[in-house]
Amino acid sequence: MGEVKRIFNQAKIDRDTDARMVQPGSHRDALNVNIGESEGGDVGAVENLKGNEEISGQTGIVGTTIGSIVDPNNDRVYWFNTSSVFDAIYEYDKTTNAITTILREPKARTATLPTCSPELQAKITDPVSGRNNRPSPDALPSSPAPGCTTIGQFNYDASAEFDDGSCIPIITGCMDATANNYNSNANTDSGGCTYTVPGCTDVNANNYNSAANTNDGSCTYTSTIGVAISGDGSFPNSNSPVTLTANVTNANGAFTYLWNTGETTSTISISGSNTTITGNSPGVTVTDSYGSATDNYSVNFYTPTVTTYTKTLIVNTSGVSGMSNGQVTGNPNNTKRYGTYNQPWAFSTGIQANTGFSYSGTTPIAHTGNHTNNSDVTTTFTGAITANAATDCTANLTQVINGVTNGAINASYFTLTASGAASTAPCTNALNALAVFPVAYALTSAGTQAGYSYAPATSTYTGNGGTYGTSSAVIGTANGVATFTQPTHTLNITNGSSGLGSNITISSGSYTRIQNVGIGTTVTFTASCSPASGYEWATLPTVSSSGLPSGVVLGATSGSSVGGTGARQVSIASNWQPASAGTTNASLTWTGGSVQAIATRRTQSISSYGGVTTSAQCASRSMPITVYFSDTSSPYTGIRNGDTLYTTATGSGTFSSGSGYKTNVADGYGSGPGTITVSNGVVSNSNTSFC
Repeated sequence: MGEVKRIFNQAKIDRDTDARMVQPGSHRDALNVNIGESEGGDVGAVENLKGNEEISGQTGIVGTTIGSIVDPNNDRVYWFNTSSVFDAIYEYDKTTNAITTILREPKARTATLPTCSPELQAKITDPVSGRNNRPSPDALPSSPAPGCTTIGQFNYDASAEFDDGSCIPIITGCMDATANNYNSNANTDSGGCTYTVPGCTDVNANNYNSAANTNDGSCTYTSTIGVAISGDGSFPNSNSPVTLTANVTNANGAFTYLWNTGETTSTISISGSNTTITGNSPGVTVTDSYGSATDNYSVNFYTPTVTTYTKTLIVNTSGVSGMSNGQVTGNPNNTKRYGTYNQPWAFSTGIQANTGFSYSGTTPIAHTGNHTNNSDVTTTFTGAITANAATDCTANLTQVINGVTNGAINASYFTLTASGAASTAPCTNALNALAVFPVAYALTSAGTQAGYSYAPATSTYTGNGGTYGTSSAVIGTANGVATFTQPTHTLNITNGSSGLGSNITISSGSYTRIQNVGIGTTVTFTASCSPASGYEWATLPTVSSSGLPSGVVLGATSGSSVGGTGARQVSIASNWQPASAGTTNASLTWTGGSVQAIATRRTQSISSYGGVTTSAQCASRSMPITVYFSDTSSPYTGIRNGDTLYTTATGSGTFSSGSGYKTNVADGYGSGPGTITVSNGVVSNSNTSFC
């Protein structure tokens, strides 16, 4: 059967249903859990139960536990135990971690007859009787045995049947009254008794006793102190006085000096001339806590013979490998010093490696002394001279200079490499500054747009002679010329048409403006279209624009109206400031519109002056006005209501409104002057005709 995995979220144990039919949220079985069964809000809740933990102190308990009960109020557990020897009840106190025997009943304890009721017969060990359930006359159990029933106590009694309060705790310690650490309260010997062992406890003594713990003053020692006098010998009289020194070795603790002169210091002075002074009795005695030591001295003063001495220095470098890459410094081989007796001489010699090499070995050696003989002085060197590893040096770009001619342009128009870069390379390599520190001067897009160009793009470097070096400082300079060329922008505007009616013409003019970038100007352009000669507007055309730059807008259309013969026009008057160089081509397009032929108009002359009463007077007016009106199809030659009075034979000009026009009766239509009333060029009232 495969493994079954469930989420235990309903806190139900279902042992009645087949395992394959158990509902989700339930389980067939579970270990170490407790399911709440109270009537509170946690009914059915699952809580984890702790596992078993072994309690110490049960070594005296044998048998099998047949039952237990928990006393949660007092943190105690009681359990019932049976074995072949005892039946018992034990208590475990969780607070004190102690196990106590409550009651113990030996199974083989001797029974005694009761003294108060001999007729009462009972048996607790065997409830079954062979005589119709009547007990046999066996004796009752005897009284239980008292004692300490607490395991771990000093007087714990494994045979006690109940605790009588006599328990004594275990106290460990030394129980030997002759020992140094005897404990009178101890009832259990700890095995740690200590005793006094006299002897020598000084580890430096000859008779040191490692087992002794009490020094009895019996230690013995062997003296190791020694002394040697330095500074004595033979000296010219001029060297008097000389100093003698007692040199002490292997002393144990503090020590004292005693010279044959009675002095107690480490040094004494001896003076004389042509004499010998000795100290043989002894010359000095030094004493420490273990013993003493002595030494003698002899000092001879004399008058020397005047002799010139020669000291020769012998320098031996055969022990220095690679000496060909180095040299001797100071006093070379075969250097000589001359002088009379007791005059000082000195030599000082060292080894120095050549450039690029290092020497390790004997440090510089100095020899000094006074002339007393012609013996040589030998200086011997050992070591090695080896080639240095190529060390790294660091070069730093500490400054970048803008050396571009006309370079003082707007800071936003160019970029320049900043300083602060660093490069490390072997000190023996040449500094390729262009590759390591690529100083560059470059125009930004704003600089290019503003009209700048830059050439040639070169950089030069100074500092440290063009090579790497410790803490070398490199200065990079950008070179070239920044040239300014004012950029311009060209604006072209043309006047055109698309779908324009016949007998309509457009103006042929166009507009071109070349303007510096970033500089403002006013764009002014007027375009028009007109009916052909002999035609008047029937419907008016429209105009649109295309490609005009930002800020340049098309104005309103104006001009002749329907029935007129004049032009329709549109104007542009806007501010324009180009932002970049280039060319913009824009156009105006006239669309639609129609015209019709102008009808022939007959003419009459009329005076604007009043007082005309006869035809002769009308004809003789010195300032006649020629009037045109369009009812050419009528044989009637006079002015009638509805006629339009024009000021020209073509065009849309009409007489203005008013009623001051006077005419004379003519052609038999009346006998007196009449009046013409005109409203916007149209006759609205006429009771006469032209003369």
